[in-house]
Amino acid sequence: MQDVAAAKASIDPLESVRAHWAVGLSNALDGSEDYLLSGEPKKVWHSQRADMARRRQQIIEHVRQEVAAGNLTWEKIRHPLDPGVLEEGQEIVEHSEASVAACAADAESAERERKQDILLDWESVEEGHAIVPVEPHDCPEAVAQADEMAQRLVLLSNVSRAAASAKLPQVQWYCQREQHRIEKNAASVNAEKGKEAAAILHRHLRVTRENDNAKLAGLRDEARKRRTNFAKVKRLRAEAQHKKDLKKESEAARLGKLSELPALFDAKNCGQGHAKGGTQEHVRKRKACMQRLRLRSPPLPDWLDALYDDITAWHVEDCGKRLKGAAGVGFLNGVDRVIAGLGHHLLPAEGGAPPMPKSSSSSSKEAAADPKAFEKFVVALRDKMPKAATALVV
Repeated sequence: MQDVAAAKASIDPLESVRAHWAVGLSNALDGSEDYLLSGEPKKVWHSQRADMARRRQQIIEHVRQEVAAGNLTWEKIRHPLDPGVLEEGQEIVEHSEASVAACAADAESAERERKQDILLDWESVEEGHAIVPVEPHDCPEAVAQADEMAQRLVLLSNVSRAAASAKLPQVQWYCQREQHRIEKNAASVNAEKGKEAAAILHRHLRVTRENDNAKLAGLRDEARKRRTNFAKVKRLRAEAQHKKDLKKESEAARLGKLSELPALFDAKNCGQGHAKGGTQEHVRKRKACMQRLRLRSPPLPDWLDALYDDITAWHVEDCGKRLKGAAGVGFLNGVDRVIAGLGHHLLPAEGGAPPMPKSSSSSSKEAAADPKAFEKFVVALRDKMPKAATALVV
């Protein structure tokens, strides 16, 4: 009695529950208990060929549609001949020898189908369909022999790739050795039909290699194009960044030069009221104003920028000689017209300083913004400069 009690105590009541989960008899329909499957049910359920997750969703969706349409009720679900109800004790009724034999035959048939499914998982061609190229003059027996070898090569190649993914170098090495053996034996056969089968197989392998090489060439071309495009994009980004850096450096240099110049200019300190247009101090003030106008305006063309210092030196002296006591007002009026002409094209000053103020003599009506207003102003000054009789501009 103690042994029976100990045996009962050692039995895990949840073992049968776990067994039902392991074979998929009582798992949740939402897939949350699929991980409890084990053994062959787990292999079948999670195989790509079975695709059970997709089938389950299809069945669930079908049942929902049928219920919504009113086509499914509990009465219709029960089988009319076998309602699925067992009377008490019916499950332990002994089967006859015939039924036992039938069950054994069914088990053998199921095992054969399982093995066939495993083989089909590795096959890449349909049964009865030759994968070797067949020509009208080929012998059917030789074609069948060559196709059998080609089928085995395909199977070995698939197994080799799977072994590489699974990190099984021994299996991969064996598959490669078998592939080499098949190709070598096909090349060394002496029988006439064997030679023809080997020729057909070699023709198939040659076509396969050519197709593979064509695919590899296409992939190489695509990779080369991607590398070229990537290098081009990288170069363009580097050039754009370089331009930004240069622009930033140029802007910093411009603001640095502006900070070295005075920002306020009036008629008096530009020579207004002096009979000869002012002293050299007033000339330097007018020159500083012209330099500041240059830094606040869009860049001049290179050829004109090279002449700007000479043009400025002549202009500030000419204002004093020509306008005399009105040199300050006349000079600032010309600067005001350039500022008004530039409008929003006037470049910012250092520290957010406002633009140079207009003199009271400037027109209240502003002209339309012209980014070349300063350039036109300098060109006009250049044209007014006196030229020596022997001077020549080439």
